Amino acid sequence: MTACAGTPQVVLAPNTKVPAELLKCSAEPTPPVIQNDTELTDWILDLSQAGQDCRDKLNAVSGIVGTP
Repeated sequence: MTACAGTPQVVLAPNTKVPAELLKCSAEPTPPVIQNDTELTDWILDLSQAGQDCRDKLNAVSGIVGTP
């Protein structure tokens, strides 16, 4: 009977609070003027770290609100 099931809704408990630090991801680094491979590599690593920061925070928020 799952074909008739509606879209699940997330319902938060009235006092559920997500810490403010979990609601803002690191800024995406601006592309530098690339003069060598090291600068390009450093920028790529910074991009990766900013993305991981956001994924980690989203996972933490998911745990707080009880979604998988």
